[in-house]
Amino acid sequence: MYPNSGFVTEAPQSFERQIVLCTASENDKAYYKQEIGVLNEYPVVLYGFNTCLNSDWFDEDDHGLGHKLFLPMLGYHALVDISGTINIAMMHHPLDRIVHSESISTFMDKHYPIQIFGHLHKPVCWEDKCLHIQSGALQPQTSSEGGDEYFSVYNILELNVTSDENGKDFLQANLSVQRYRPESEGFETLDSEGHSFKTQLHRTPSRWSNDNKQKSLTERLPPDVSKRQIRLRFLNFHDQKSVIKRMNIYTYNDNISLHENCFHFLETVDNQHKYATLWSLVK
Repeated sequence: MYPNSGFVTEAPQSFERQIVLCTASENDKAYYKQEIGVLNEYPVVLYGFNTCLNSDWFDEDDHGLGHKLFLPMLGYHALVDISGTINIAMMHHPLDRIVHSESISTFMDKHYPIQIFGHLHKPVCWEDKCLHIQSGALQPQTSSEGGDEYFSVYNILELNVTSDENGKDFLQANLSVQRYRPESEGFETLDSEGHSFKTQLHRTPSRWSNDNKQKSLTERLPPDVSKRQIRLRFLNFHDQKSVIKRMNIYTYNDNISLHENCFHFLETVDNQHKYATLWSLVK
């Protein structure tokens, strides 16, 4: 679905995930969403928009020849929470190759502070209100054509959340582009395309207000047990469904997978500060 968009995200809180490259098939979807980690209580959510569903050999090229593509509104105009989250958008074609790109860009810039594109094999990064990353090519160059511009790279995007003296939170993103050198069979940092970006995050008032006070009143965890340990113990528990039903704070949904139920259940545990109760059932 994203043949030229291979990224690894990495952050100080040690979450990382490699986006697996896949080939086109009849099962390709127009829309993709996955939470890939949490930074300072901000979920990091990756959204994928498939611009390849109606592409062909005559798509618009670098010289303006060919036709633009369609990205249906249902394929990108998702319900996106911009408060209390960090959203990343990823798609194959740059938006200037899409019909009605200006209106789509306006929506994207409002909801996704980081936007990743493929298709063009030259790595480029720029920022205005958002950080835009054109990923470059992962595969080695097979011919000399465009060799000066189109070379093999991979991108390292480091994310961090900081706070200022006024209590405002900011997303700090640092992009490092690594260029492959066939003569040395190794990579070097391409400083010309490295980039730093900073933008303010928006807290969810109901989520952060009096948060520490509520936790102190409702949580009594052993000093040597962390919330992460409790979540892992639950996810490795032999009968997760029975635990969910015994807790009686989340209604099990038989129309979705066990994995999805566990995810929503743990969200509820966190929101209601029920880790101590969960620990008593899985320890």
